[in-house]
Amino acid sequence: MTIQVYQGNQLQLEFTLRDQDGNLLDLTNAAVVFAAKAKLEDDDPIFSHACTIDSPGTLGVARYMLTADDTAAAGLFKAEVRATFPPAVEGQPSTIVTAWQGDLLIVEDVLE
Repeated sequence: MTIQVYQGNQLQLEFTLRDQDGNLLDLTNAAVVFAAKAKLEDDDPIFSHACTIDSPGTLGVARYMLTADDTAAAGLFKAEVRATFPPAVEGQPSTIVTAWQGDLLIVEDVLE
């Protein structure tokens, strides 16, 4: 899937997060991030921001508003939504789920 937005514009994104079997992820205690990189192999994203989680978290819906700063540079970027869940047992690592990965196309504004 490709998300397309014009350079310098804002865009409300909504993601319904599911596991590999298609079941809704319970985001009640999760932290969800939307991030983009110029290339997958880059070490650092061009941006990485927390998403808001709709209530109740059991619906698996997370939202992020792309800002004018996020869309300042035109180009094709790799983007993903990642959810981090706290450990089920104290002292164990958190569980990280990449729930969506695709392209973010920021189209150059003709009049700029």
